[in-house]
Amino acid sequence: TFSAVDFDGAGAGTCIVWHLSFEDGLMGAEMGMNADDLQGCFSLSNPITVIRNTEGEACSSGTTDGPAVVVVNEIIAGDRVELKNIGGEAIDISSYWLCDFPAYDRINNLTVECGNLILEPGATITVITDNISIDSSDGEMGLYTTNSFSSSAAILDYVEWGSTNHGRSNVAIDANIWTIGDFVPGFAGDKSLSYDGEGNESGDWAETDATACQENGFRSSLPATSLVSVETMQNPVLDQLVLKVSTSAELDRVTIDIRNIYGTMVKSTEMVISAEDQLHSINISDVSSGLYYVSVREAYGLIQSTIVKL
Repeated sequence: TFSAVDFDGAGAGTCIVWHLSFEDGLMGAEMGMNADDLQGCFSLSNPITVIRNTEGEACSSGTTDGPAVVVVNEIIAGDRVELKNIGGEAIDISSYWLCDFPAYDRINNLTVECGNLILEPGATITVITDNISIDSSDGEMGLYTTNSFSSSAAILDYVEWGSTNHGRSNVAIDANIWTIGDFVPGFAGDKSLSYDGEGNESGDWAETDATACQENGFRSSLPATSLVSVETMQNPVLDQLVLKVSTSAELDRVTIDIRNIYGTMVKSTEMVISAEDQLHSINISDVSSGLYYVSVREAYGLIQSTIVKL
């Protein structure tokens, strides 16, 4: 909880935060001792670094911090798939999987055409599939964190084209990242199927020229920051998450995603916004207690904030 970790009295500098689990008899955990001096039966987590500033304005709820969010960004003719990290942290995607049922490929077994397996925020990578043979007229593509291909907790992103009800579409529907009966029209064999960066529907995809490891061309130039701002009206949250969302531009819609600390989507919704502040309520009564990241996306602009669900 926020009250359990208070940095106000720490002064400027860097703080390292661990989680410590231990049995009776632990020695060296007293204030002023070094973590290297711990003795006994214990388990120490990986550290989180907090940089404490004492000058300037307080951080707003809208921040670019947050977990990595990797999406399928382009299906390219010639058995190539482009992925993009639209989140706020770098991530190693070497253990991720691609799926076009019944064929599967692990990312680190594939030839990298451009990009890096350590995917920085905003970066893309294009890989050449091995077992998967992409049919531009009809197919699907799922992105998974593990090879549990029937698990909605393991699937990160999904698209199907040419027809509906492919082998893994039900998994994507269960994960709230695809709509039942929805599909993108097939594309020409010398073209690509490109994602516009906004949502999880067929209308977010279109046939384009191939642009491996480049922006997909839906926006000629990207702004330095997102065109939207978001403020959480109450935090921690019980049942209703209320957000104040506004924009300085004319936008048809934005996508609001809620992900857990592992980057798994738990809720996703779309809304139309105007230049005026608008309150938007999302029912999260069915979401488990814990820490979550809320992102508001428009094209390739992304802003994130953190909430605690009670």
